Amino acid sequence: MNRKNEHITFQALRSMVRSTIGKNKPTPKYLRENEEPVAVSADGSMAVYPSGFVTYKSVTGSTVVNLAECGSYTYTFDGGKNGLPEKHTISAETLEQMEWSVVVALRGEERAAENNMNRKGDRTGNRQYAYEDGTDPWEQLENQTEDDVLAHIVQQDSIAELLDCLTDRQRRIVKLYFFEQLTQQQIADALGIRQQSVTDALRAALKRMRKLF
Repeated sequence: MNRKNEHITFQALRSMVRSTIGKNKPTPKYLRENEEPVAVSADGSMAVYPSGFVTYKSVTGSTVVNLAECGSYTYTFDGGKNGLPEKHTISAETLEQMEWSVVVALRGEERAAENNMNRKGDRTGNRQYAYEDGTDPWEQLENQTEDDVLAHIVQQDSIAELLDCLTDRQRRIVKLYFFEQLTQQQIADALGIRQQSVTDALRAALKRMRKLF
């Protein structure tokens, strides 16, 4: 994705998008497939869409940030007076004049941290996960096909952690299939293997992720 309007202020950016009031937050994939970004950060990790939502990529995967939530920002500084934590707030007026990518990154990293904290239990426990709305993702996947389940999993913000449990081959195939949007036959041709081997690898990846997470 080519950079676009990467150096404009947050204030200028907000004038280029619509209000998100009353709108449900879309998935990163939906935004990429249905809207043309009005701004893209220099490194391609952030893309702002006319609807007022931003796709944000971090080491844990992709998430969506509501631009309307990027107002004043409060953070905690651990090395405060007497060694006690101190809270500091960056005002909305200050943020308005900063480059938009810096402002969105503040909220994006916060969301990534929140999403990780919302995962209940540990890697070796039962499948105890919760989304931000408190629902259990595994309950929603009960009657879906294996392809549907994998597609659902890779949309979540813990994708990097999930991929870590796969073999190198499984990881590569999952990335090509879901991130690069290649067909199973295209992957098979690229890797010099049979299409059935690609299908088997995707199914094995699902089984492995379910077992470990």
